[in-house]
Amino acid sequence: MSGVFTVTEAAPEDGSVVGEIHAESWQAVYAKFFSPEFAAEAVGHRRGKWRDVLLEKRDTVMLGALDGRPLAFTYFGASPAPPDARSHWSRAGHTSARLRKWRSVVSW
Repeated sequence: MSGVFTVTEAAPEDGSVVGEIHAESWQAVYAKFFSPEFAAEAVGHRRGKWRDVLLEKRDTVMLGALDGRPLAFTYFGASPAPPDARSHWSRAGHTSARLRKWRSVVSW
């Protein structure tokens, strides 16, 4: 591992990897607070929604990678109020141990 960090705008073809990052991070943090059935449905929703979100091109999703391996994303766009404001809706990091180095360099 050379430790090269890259951040690029996610495209529709990145939907499955963004979904995997979102699902894994949500499951690691929140699943324990819900019934197994609800958690499984929520994880599935997060895994499957991102291609459609990216196809809309309404908001911005940035994908972070370490040595070419996508490990984190952030999602932001126009805010409903005040006009011309931006809102940050989500950010997630993969539960991979390699992410620890990412988090030590990129401040959330």
